[in-house]
Amino acid sequence: MNGDIYVSGHKTNRADLNHNAACLAAFLKASGSAENGVVAMLMRNDSLYLEVVEACRHIGATYVALNWHAAPLEIDHILKDAGAKILIGHADLMDVYVEGSEITGDLFCIAAPTPAAIANAYGLTSAAASTIPNGCSPYAD
Repeated sequence: MNGDIYVSGHKTNRADLNHNAACLAAFLKASGSAENGVVAMLMRNDSLYLEVVEACRHIGATYVALNWHAAPLEIDHILKDAGAKILIGHADLMDVYVEGSEITGDLFCIAAPTPAAIANAYGLTSAAASTIPNGCSPYAD
C-alpha cells in the first residue's frame, strides 16, 4: 500500500497532501486567526477538504464542515455559532456565499479554484470555477 488517497475518482499522493496541508497550516498560523480557533469549509468532496482537515490538526484548530446546499444566511448562522474566523471553499461556492452573506467582513475568506472534474460534473463554466470572489484571498498550494 502506497498511501495514495482517492476522492471522487481522483488520485492524490499522500506526500503531496501532507505537503499541501503543512503549507496551508503555516499560512493559517501566519494569518493569526486560526491557531486554536475555528476554520470552516465550504466545498464539495475533494482532496482540498482533506488538506484543510489535516492543516487544522497541525495547528490545533477545529474545523467545521458546511453543507454547500445551505443558503448563505443559514451558513452565516452556523459560522457565528461556531465562532469561525476563517472560511475556505471552492470558488463557485464562495461566490454564491459571499454575495448572499451578511458577515463576510468578519471572516478571512480563502477561495480555491473548483477542480475541473467537479466543475464539469456540475456544469460550471471555467470562469465560475476559477474566479476568486471579491473579498476572498486565493488558495495556493
